[in-house]
Amino acid sequence: MTRAVAAGVVVVFVLATPLGATSDAGGPRRVAHLESWLTPPPVLHFALVRHLPPRTQLVAASCGAPTSCVVFDRSGRMTRYDGKRWAAPRPVSVDPSAGISVSCAAMSLCIAIFASGEVSRWDGATWSTSVAPSGSARLEAVGCAPTGYCAAVDAYGNALGFDDGRWSRTSGDWGSIAALSCVSVAFCASAGPSGVSEWNGASWTEPVGLGATFPYTGVSCVSAAFCMAVDSGGESSTWDGSRWSRPVRIAPRPESPVAAGGRRATGVSCPTATSCVVVDSSGRIAQWRAGHWSFTSIPAARPLTAVSCPRPSFCLVVGGGGSAILGRAEG
Repeated sequence: MTRAVAAGVVVVFVLATPLGATSDAGGPRRVAHLESWLTPPPVLHFALVRHLPPRTQLVAASCGAPTSCVVFDRSGRMTRYDGKRWAAPRPVSVDPSAGISVSCAAMSLCIAIFASGEVSRWDGATWSTSVAPSGSARLEAVGCAPTGYCAAVDAYGNALGFDDGRWSRTSGDWGSIAALSCVSVAFCASAGPSGVSEWNGASWTEPVGLGATFPYTGVSCVSAAFCMAVDSGGESSTWDGSRWSRPVRIAPRPESPVAAGGRRATGVSCPTATSCVVVDSSGRIAQWRAGHWSFTSIPAARPLTAVSCPRPSFCLVVGGGGSAILGRAEG
């Protein structure tokens, strides 16, 4: 059964073929961790639990674990969630400008980047003083792998890598991006207006649009064999280790951003190769479980701006009005 939420409506849409296991003219597609399809991930129940504070726009969030999440508002203030309590907001950057991105590789490693070109590192206790690494300009997105490797890209396609405690310039991406996800020093994926691209440890591939009508706004990778990217028109594409699928509509029926009242997908987080959560600007949360989509609406929290799911049984979603929403599996 599904727990009711404020103004919540839940529907289920079953795809004829699981998103991660489709076939096309190129032959069968590989599915990462095929054995995990035998046990579908749990259903998450989302509830609006906190306003941090009211009238605050939360813009970025990342969880190194269900007991360690960091959230930023648009003014550059950060608050932490330890699984039970929320810490009081505190400033991390004095000049967040127009953009903030944060990624946590673990409880003791988070990297926050700011459009000013500065970066700050969380070590589990404190944030470092913001610095501007050489070769960075207007930083747009950062992604950190469980190994501790992080990558960041600025508005001009300049790419940086963080390894062994220091930043260095790497082979450039191809321009502006919206999101970045890394699983190791040898594999990352980025998503943006030009499409999706991959980092192989030496260089970034040229972005491909895959036929998407709208710009890509989010990407999340579990391994070098599985990623999901979403575009602002409400479509998703998956990576199988060698190529991306054509975009597939997330909504149960065709609808344009105009018809949906301006709805646009704003983020995606995949804790496993069979579970992903997508959020959009209308307050809708979409769960992808082993190829099946289900939907929860929390209009009071719109627009939803970021999602982080460190485990299949836990997700944090943030959005407008200082809204923090926790998704947990029952039982």
